[in-house]
Amino acid sequence: MLGYLVFKTHCFLRTQAIRMSYNLKKSKFHPEEAILVFGAPRSGTTWLAEVLSAPTGSTLILEPLKLAHLQHLGYTENPYIPPTAMDKASYEYFYKIFSGKIADGYNTYYTHLLKVLNTKQWVIKFIKANRLLPWILENFHFTQKPVFIIRHPCGVVYSQMKHPFVSKPLTIPEDDLKALKVIFGEIPEVVKKIKTRAGIKALTWVIDNYIPLHYWKPENLIVVPYERLVLDGGKELKRIYSEWGMNVPQEALLHLRKRSKEARGWSEFDRRGRKKLGTWKKHLSSDEIEEILSIVHSFGFEEFSEEIEPEYEMLLQHLIHSTKYVIDAGSK
Repeated sequence: MLGYLVFKTHCFLRTQAIRMSYNLKKSKFHPEEAILVFGAPRSGTTWLAEVLSAPTGSTLILEPLKLAHLQHLGYTENPYIPPTAMDKASYEYFYKIFSGKIADGYNTYYTHLLKVLNTKQWVIKFIKANRLLPWILENFHFTQKPVFIIRHPCGVVYSQMKHPFVSKPLTIPEDDLKALKVIFGEIPEVVKKIKTRAGIKALTWVIDNYIPLHYWKPENLIVVPYERLVLDGGKELKRIYSEWGMNVPQEALLHLRKRSKEARGWSEFDRRGRKKLGTWKKHLSSDEIEEILSIVHSFGFEEFSEEIEPEYEMLLQHLIHSTKYVIDAGSK
């Protein structure tokens, strides 16, 4: 109890200092100058955001999305706004997020306070906004293209099932069913056959990645394969920064060698990274792997297989390969 009170007091004092500093400099912060990182839970978002926020003058804001502010849309865990929707309230809310107005002692907790107070650019990372990404890109234009990280579905499903704080529903979440109805006009037959936790998690992975990748345009979003970031992080960073017309800061390169604050003990590490990437092959059953891949393939994600690395070229030029489904979320 005492430790909790100390933590709360510490965060309260940090919040007061951060807000005082922000109010003095708020005219210098513009939403289009924020760096945004998107991805599904347990796909490497925290690690990548930590790397991109390592340079002097940058501050990481973790998970600023307060779903209570979007309750008027009827969503709880994974909100979705069609890309062409006119939503003034949500626009104003995200304007505050991208401007850094919501920075506080909690969502900047892992960054030294002096670094936060001297920030010139916000790096904001989300694990609950994949389904909002097309709408965000339609309504905001960023100086540095947002980054979307995608990880092998088996790796994500394994890590989510293992993680103590990630929900493990016994039935398909209502938000997933709502999204499917909006996207396809009905619940696809393959979904009706899903009964296991691994299958449910695989379906959530599909929706979290299907929506942003369908609307993906190379000119407004950088797609980063998690596996390639692990195996050849320097090259991936160079690709990201070259898209931004910049050289890779030394601080970002150095941070690649550090484990994320969200890394867990069950993740296995070796110098080359392949041991870490192959953890799911050792712990998921053959039936679970087959089910996960069957579900993602049904929705066109054919670049993923039992290999630990995806077919990168296919992924980086992703189109929905299955002709069975046509997405037109904006017109439903």
